Amino acid sequence: MAYLSSAHAQSGTVTKPPGVASDHVLSAGIITTAGVPGSVPSGWTFQSACSIDDTAVSGFLLSIYTKVAGGSEPSSYTWGDPSGGSVVSAGIHANTGRDTTTILSGTPTKIAEYDASAPVSCSVGSITVGAGADLVIFAAGIAIGND
Repeated sequence: MAYLSSAHAQSGTVTKPPGVASDHVLSAGIITTAGVPGSVPSGWTFQSACSIDDTAVSGFLLSIYTKVAGGSEPSSYTWGDPSGGSVVSAGIHANTGRDTTTILSGTPTKIAEYDASAPVSCSVGSITVGAGADLVIFAAGIAIGND
């Protein structure tokens, strides 16, 4: 397995990562307020979600989606706002040489938090990889600044 490329946005529309071709595995992390995205691009499979609330903010959710790229992919993918909320950040990672049948397994777990006094992240469980001792890391985050 090899990392190919990634793309990210501060909205629900993310451009296709460069170099994506048939059988590449795409993993998306979508951060929303007020629940899972209201709509999902065609062909993407919801894997799991976890809260990334901390002591400074609340109501954020990280949802993980996967897709095996086909022969003709659109130039971008759009996740719609959840009812009563919005998509605040989205990112897609593209990989080659991954198992295209069992992409992710397990349930996400909040494993750490961070604000000024404490660290927020989620674990998405196990990932099935190709031959060898491959390591996959997927991360997502929110930055909330003070003016």
